[in-house]
Amino acid sequence: MSNSPAWEQKLRAMVKYYAACQQAGNTRKFLDRYPVTHANGDVDPEVRDKLKQIGGESIAEHKDGADEIQNLTEELKNDPNPDKPQWEERVNQKREELKRKSNEILDQKTDEAIDYIYTLPDQERETAADFWKTILAGFIQFWADAWDWIVTMVKAITDWIADMWETIKASFRQVGKAFESAWEWLKNLF
Repeated sequence: MSNSPAWEQKLRAMVKYYAACQQAGNTRKFLDRYPVTHANGDVDPEVRDKLKQIGGESIAEHKDGADEIQNLTEELKNDPNPDKPQWEERVNQKREELKRKSNEILDQKTDEAIDYIYTLPDQERETAADFWKTILAGFIQFWADAWDWIVTMVKAITDWIADMWETIKASFRQVGKAFESAWEWLKNLF
């Protein structure tokens, strides 16, 4: 990495910092360091579209993970004799799996973006990398919102509150809204 250009080092450091924040349970800390900024308007439309495509894949893959939690809650709802400790363990395992998957997805998508950026002329790479940083930070902002709702839902399950199912459904409506917002934001980025 030390021989890599500065733009690549910045992108890799950004993803590494996200993973550390996600593992520590504080995705918002990432946003303090990497706030969402407006994209540079000098990005070639073809480059913009390709990086938006990679970003869109990240959104879809993260949504799949949120759907896995929703499916788990459906199982819980249909369990005639739910065992609280067993369900707490299953839900917490799924949450940890989603954190790991999120890190893997963003690593992979950033690698794809970097590989693509390397196909560009040298003078376009920094601008393209800045655009990817905007996409990445913007997505993580939406994911942080969705993740907060997932954590709320996990807490509702583990606390075993009486109106648990209504709380879970409300949380998933919020997760869905966060993903809808992410798609709209990405589609409207230029």
